[in-house]
Amino acid sequence: MTTVKSKTTTRQQTVVKKNDDKMFDYWEVLSAYEAGKKAGIKLSDKIYKKVFEENLDKSVKACRKVYAFLKEQDIECNMVSIRPERITEFDLLFTVSKKNFNSVNFAQIYPLAESQIKNIKSKTLELSLSFMPSSKNIDEKKLDAGGFFTIYNGKKS
Repeated sequence: MTTVKSKTTTRQQTVVKKNDDKMFDYWEVLSAYEAGKKAGIKLSDKIYKKVFEENLDKSVKACRKVYAFLKEQDIECNMVSIRPERITEFDLLFTVSKKNFNSVNFAQIYPLAESQIKNIKSKTLELSLSFMPSSKNIDEKKLDAGGFFTIYNGKKS
């Protein structure tokens, strides 16, 4: 460090030096900065990917849990789809028979289904649960275009 003195103040100036006591030039500093920036971005991408994969796994687990619950309640579920909104937010869509969806008792299913996934939600995962009635007019390609992907389809292949 070198000390710069003036009439009113004294301040210290930091000089970056190599091991052989020579100063770094502009390009060396810029190259080091760019290398650090790239390494930081690579690490961030790795972390985001890991969080996304973990949350996707948890979302699939939540779908399985709700699907099993619906089966226990004798509710026919024809299709289950997931849409990632963000790394930490996923929409779960269950297509149930019109008969079940239009029944008076179906309104009671929502809070019970929510309770099935309560312990899966966390600080890094928010799940949104939706139901819709089954129809022969449901176009899976449009659901795909909306960001949903189907993890269960009642069609037998």
